[in-house]
Amino acid sequence: MRTVLVTGANSGIGFEASRKFYLLGYKVILAVRNVEEGNKAKFLISLNNNEERLVVRKCDLCDIESMKNFVLSLENDRVLFDVVICNAGIMNHPFEVCKNGVEIHFQTNYLGHQYLLDKLLDKGIIKETRIIVVTSGFYKNINKMFDINDITGNIAPIKQPNIYYSISKLANCLQVLSFKEKLDLKAPKSVIVAVRPGFVRGTNLGRHTHFLLRFFATPLIYLIAKNLDQGTRTIIHCATCLEKSIESGCIYADNLKEEYTSIVSKENAVKLNEITQKLMVEQNKD
Repeated sequence: MRTVLVTGANSGIGFEASRKFYLLGYKVILAVRNVEEGNKAKFLISLNNNEERLVVRKCDLCDIESMKNFVLSLENDRVLFDVVICNAGIMNHPFEVCKNGVEIHFQTNYLGHQYLLDKLLDKGIIKETRIIVVTSGFYKNINKMFDINDITGNIAPIKQPNIYYSISKLANCLQVLSFKEKLDLKAPKSVIVAVRPGFVRGTNLGRHTHFLLRFFATPLIYLIAKNLDQGTRTIIHCATCLEKSIESGCIYADNLKEEYTSIVSKENAVKLNEITQKLMVEQNKD
């Protein structure tokens, strides 16, 4: 039986992708911050039918111990992943740093996922795996490579939340470039790509956006945004298409490969690795 890991599986794109993988016959590991919400998602996906193919696991991407325990549980169960969907994310969250001093968008959207991918690769849980990193066209809002002071508590002045979100989405694109090189060495039959779902309604991503803005924007959103089925099609395509139809290290939208902007470069991927190594000191303590 094929097995897929989906982070942020209890709502929005993560929920819909999990539902589709379940219908395709996959065993789905629903990695969630809130187990109660994860169990609700499990029930809605299965409707109490064949629940053994749906497994809820706690994984808080802002909590190092939670991530360590999650990886340990996978190792103990001897899980091997055919597909990993790095989907969990936040947007427009008020400025906050996590316990490790990292800005919350960067920690949730990028650094937590990077920790998981590194551990899954080191533990041999990733071997012949399709890895899909959910990014956003917001990465194009960043025209200069960020440094460590931009994504830690040393920031002055504090930026607008959408800038932090955009930085984290750029990090996701650079993550795909750099992790491809790790896969080439340690798991050469694996593939990693970024997916840009587009503007999708029905997600929980904008939960931190001011309620008045959400209220007035709702009619426009329903006119121009994709629904969840449309928003998850490229994820499913990249996870299930023939090997010759997908190229590791690239970004996909609407089932097609597209070009990165110039800021997504090998040079900036190296810079991100340097930042990441400094930030990972606490995460890598066992």
